Amino acid sequence: MELRSIGDPETPYIGKFSGDGHTISHVDMTKENDVYSSGLFAQIGYQPSNESGKVMLLAANGDIASSYCETGGICGNLFAGEIYGCSFTGTVKGAMVGGISGNAGQYTKISQCFFEGDVQGKDSAAGICGYSPFKVIDHCISIAAVTSDKYCAGIVSGGDYGTTNCYFNNDVYYVKRRGKGKGGHSTLQLTSPASLKS
Repeated sequence: MELRSIGDPETPYIGKFSGDGHTISHVDMTKENDVYSSGLFAQIGYQPSNESGKVMLLAANGDIASSYCETGGICGNLFAGEIYGCSFTGTVKGAMVGGISGNAGQYTKISQCFFEGDVQGKDSAAGICGYSPFKVIDHCISIAAVTSDKYCAGIVSGGDYGTTNCYFNNDVYYVKRRGKGKGGHSTLQLTSPASLKS
C-alpha cells in the first residue's frame, strides 16, 4: 500500500496516536525521495514551543526509502515526544536511518520497540535509531542487518552507551565488544530469558 508520511518539519505531528495493537501491512514508501524526513510519521514534535507527540502500540511492515534524509520505520525525525511499544519489519533506506526512527532529539524517548529487517544508510545506520547522542532508548530489541557508508551500530549510532536494557542480534549484525554488554547477543541468547538478565 503506497503511503505518504504524516507531518513534516513545518507541520510536525503533535498529537497522540495509538495503533491499539493493529498492524499496517505492505507499507510502500519508496517514492518519497524529495522530503526532509521519511517514515510513517515524518516528524514528531516541535521543540521550540515544547509541543510533543506520542505514537504507541503500532506495528507495521514493508519498505521505506528516501534519497538524502532522516528515515525510520515509524518516524523520520523524533524531535520532541515518544515512540512506545511499536515495531517495524522490513527494509528502511536513507541517509540517517534507523529501524524505528532516523533521528531522536534530547526531549524524546523510544521504549519497548522492536525491529527486524534491513537498515541501509549513507551517513549513519542502526537497528533502532539512526542517530542520537542522548540517552533516550530503553527496552528495545533489533534483529537488523545494518549497513552504512560511514557509521553503523546495533541499537543507535551516536553511541550504544546511550541505551538501557536494549539488545541486538549479533548473528545478523556484529559489533566489536567495547565493553560488557555492548557486543550484542546471539539468536539463542535472545530467545532465552535467563541470558537477558545478566
